[in-house]
Amino acid sequence: ESVPAFLFARDQEVELPGFGAIGFDVAYGGAFYALADCRQFGLEFGKNRVRDFVDAATALTEKLKKEFPLSHPDHTDLAFLYGTILTDGQDVFS
Repeated sequence: ESVPAFLFARDQEVELPGFGAIGFDVAYGGAFYALADCRQFGLEFGKNRVRDFVDAATALTEKLKKEFPLSHPDHTDLAFLYGTILTDGQDVFS
């Protein structure tokens, strides 16, 4: 048996200093995660440094922790953003 998984918010957008408008989704699968296309940060897998990805993901995570309220349907103690997953933008193939 696995943990519950669900989409919490789709096609959201936030202004992120240094990057502009960033689109993202939020999903739950044992924890809440933001998901965003790395190209919005000017990043590309295999071309940019890992540190650049970490910095971009951290910036989005910290912004959303302050400005994007979460709620869990069964456990209020789980209503926090654990982190951000940056994708290559090919999510339709997942």
